Amino acid sequence: MAEEASDPQTALIARLVESLVACPAENLLPWMQENQNSLSLALLQQLKDTCVTASNILEDPVKTDRLTRYALTIAGFISFHDPQALALAQWMRGLWAMYNDVADAVIWFRAALPAYEAINDPLSVARLLSNLVGVLAAVGKNLEAEECYQKAHPFFLAYAPQDPRFLLYLEQNFGWLLHTWGRDEEALTAHNRALELATEYNLSISMAEIQVNLCLTLARLGRLGEVEQTLKRNRATALQAGELVTVARIDMNLGDLYTTQGRPAEALRAFQQATSGFVPMEQGSVLARQATLLRQLGAWPAALRQYDLALQKIEQYALKPFYAETLVNFATCLRLQGERKALRKASKILDQAEALWRELGGPLCLAQVYTERILLALAQTQFAQAFALLAEFPAASANPRMQVEYRFLRAETYRLADQAMIDPSSIVQDYEAVLAYARQQSLHWLRRSALHSLGKLFSESNEDKARSLLEEAAAIDDQLRQTLTLQELKASFHEQANDLYDELIRQAYRQQAYERVLLYAWRAKASAFLDLALNVQNESVYTLEQRQKIDQLRQQIASLRWALAKASEANPQHDRYEEADPELTKLTEQLLEARRQAQQQQTHISTLTLAQLRNALTTMAADALLEYVHCGNEVYGICATKQGHCHVLRLADGETLAELAGNLALNFHSFNALAPAKRGEVIDSRMDECERILQRCYEALVAPFAEILQTLPADSKLLIAPCDVVAMFPFADFWTGEHYWLEAYELETIQSGALLLLPLPTASSYSPAIVIAATSEKIVAVREEAVAVASQIRSSIAFIDTPVLNYLDTLPSPPRMLHIAAHTIARGDAPFFSGIQLHGEVLSVEHCYDLPLWGSELVTLSGCATAGGMESDASLFAFQSALLVAGAKRVICTLWSIADELPSAMMTHFYQLLDAGLAAPTALRQTQRYFLAHPAYCHPALWAAFTCIRR
Repeated sequence: MAEEASDPQTALIARLVESLVACPAENLLPWMQENQNSLSLALLQQLKDTCVTASNILEDPVKTDRLTRYALTIAGFISFHDPQALALAQWMRGLWAMYNDVADAVIWFRAALPAYEAINDPLSVARLLSNLVGVLAAVGKNLEAEECYQKAHPFFLAYAPQDPRFLLYLEQNFGWLLHTWGRDEEALTAHNRALELATEYNLSISMAEIQVNLCLTLARLGRLGEVEQTLKRNRATALQAGELVTVARIDMNLGDLYTTQGRPAEALRAFQQATSGFVPMEQGSVLARQATLLRQLGAWPAALRQYDLALQKIEQYALKPFYAETLVNFATCLRLQGERKALRKASKILDQAEALWRELGGPLCLAQVYTERILLALAQTQFAQAFALLAEFPAASANPRMQVEYRFLRAETYRLADQAMIDPSSIVQDYEAVLAYARQQSLHWLRRSALHSLGKLFSESNEDKARSLLEEAAAIDDQLRQTLTLQELKASFHEQANDLYDELIRQAYRQQAYERVLLYAWRAKASAFLDLALNVQNESVYTLEQRQKIDQLRQQIASLRWALAKASEANPQHDRYEEADPELTKLTEQLLEARRQAQQQQTHISTLTLAQLRNALTTMAADALLEYVHCGNEVYGICATKQGHCHVLRLADGETLAELAGNLALNFHSFNALAPAKRGEVIDSRMDECERILQRCYEALVAPFAEILQTLPADSKLLIAPCDVVAMFPFADFWTGEHYWLEAYELETIQSGALLLLPLPTASSYSPAIVIAATSEKIVAVREEAVAVASQIRSSIAFIDTPVLNYLDTLPSPPRMLHIAAHTIARGDAPFFSGIQLHGEVLSVEHCYDLPLWGSELVTLSGCATAGGMESDASLFAFQSALLVAGAKRVICTLWSIADELPSAMMTHFYQLLDAGLAAPTALRQTQRYFLAHPAYCHPALWAAFTCIRR
């Protein structure tokens, strides 16, 4: 009878819960009056068991927020005759707060605990204590958390035969407590205890969650090698079980791991997957991470979009501290982008951030807002505003770092505004105080910034001292870059871009020290590329002992960076955790020393002498080098001959050249867009217009050196080393007024003359040449091109509309030649993620670095604008950089898209000449001259797009 009687009651409660869930907030009181006789502890228990679970809270935090508030209201109504009701409602509210406001969760769980202790309900007491272990750990109250564990553990240990899950959850929370506390070996033991329980009782999802926490601890202990595979393995388990939130958390951890290791493409992919898997409340955090990664890569537009999305997500859930911090990061990104509209928007965003920090009462964070405000004012040359902000700068007397940053900002403002307003010695004193602190604390970037600014301060009054200071700052860049792994160098994070050489180049130019101008140009343009190329080369010849020592130090550094990043999540305002950590500084210096010892015989560009520079020029396989370098808005041209003559001229400014490049691109694009028949009708008139623009190009970039070039023999070989603003100029078709430039010289591009310092890669054997083509709606003629090219290359293998990346990656030796005809996926907002669309797969710039091409004679990319990337300030994001570092001796790529019928004809002719024994630059020149002489193809837009780039 008892069981029969309970059925109607259970059904009634279920119906009541269902109607309560559907009840709008404004109707709660009428609903309670209507059902007042049925309001009970059993109703609240049913609500907790069915609606306020972890999965429900994560899936719909807004709905569960409403229901836990309902529970508190109902409990208040019935608590006079059922005292446990309020404790149960408080427990529910604590569960909701665990995922939404951890500090509140501590309050609610503590409030619920005495009622269950009073009625001697040990299971409920132990469960609340277990919850408290996790939330107390999250708010840093470690001793209290450990005390809760010690109280709950004996009961759950005895209760395990009845239900082992409670002991499992307790051990999970305790392991996390020990991890956040830094007691890593003990944390490993606790994680393993939990893992044994989950394994024994076949709780697969718990096993995945535990192993994610285990990975974080392993990483902190320097065992990164185990981490990635464990995370991936558990991701597969969670995905199979449909636990998408767990999958998202693993993806976020993978994104953090890849960011730490300098694997940005994989990090971005992981963050994007995490965003799609998380509930809205947690998406904002991942989007903000993703935005900062993109900002570090210099991908400003993409980063700004992600910051905007992150703010929208974060604002919905009133996560005010994180919202304010993201606002400051957003403003920083806008300032770095540098556009006027962006700078104005940054100012408004900082107004929001300041208002929030004043409301929240964070003096240190408010000071960071002021720091960014002053930097923004200086970027806009609003010096009066910068002075006013300095006068209002929040007091941070208890924070030495902020005091030093204030002095640096003060010195910067006075230096940039008007030195006459203050005794210059006061500015020097501020900079020297910053330098002293930076040296004492080993804050390399702060020291570099102070040296850079002090060097600029002395640039007019004491050039020798200025040069010494700027050289010292540049040496810091070199040292920091030399600690990077190959992955980090490939990423070429934008903050590592060297901006120190502008003043050194200008100073050397004023002093007519032209060889020194060339040396600084090489260092400015090629330091990261050479370090990367030398790393690839050197790591193959390290002794086993050297490699093990360097790998061990890198693992320790990566592990510490991971740990510091994770620790900073609890305090998002602390964004300088890496700079200030003494252990990280110590490990970095040890790695530098280990690499110095391993590379004693290797000359780095940072130690290059003028004598070595002269030797490189004397032995280059060309008669002259034309090197261009961009300093601020100024472009300098350097002409150095094989005989040792070196001359430097200041050419047209960057804006003028950028406008000229735009006019030329528009002219070429409009002609290429015409149908073949129409091109034939207008070719004469269009040639005249085109040659006028090309003559302006010649006059801006080449004619100033005509007197030197005229001393060279006929058909001399010239190396052209463009800078970003002239990287997409087709030097071969510059019009002298009488002829195209390639008719007088054989031209070959090199990213910088500094690459002459590198030995050419050699291979003991070759795999067959490879021809790849992938047709698409945009390019349908590539099949014909691939068949024609394959017929001209002896012992070649063709992959036409066939997957090929796995074959490429596993080649036992480099292919003698590699030809790819496919559509280019250009990412102007984030060049590092550009790719070539193959059949069902994408060959990204990042992937190109890892292709087995060491010693390959030639790689040809005949798709659309495959030379893109060099026109940005991040040349390592270009296909040719990746392929040259991978070991290709030469790369042929395109400066713009050309008519569909041309690549096949041009490449057939080119490979015929190559097969006849001509070198690639000679064969390309003769091919271009052949089409120049053809009446239907004589317009430069058709034949001049291909360029040959050497290592």
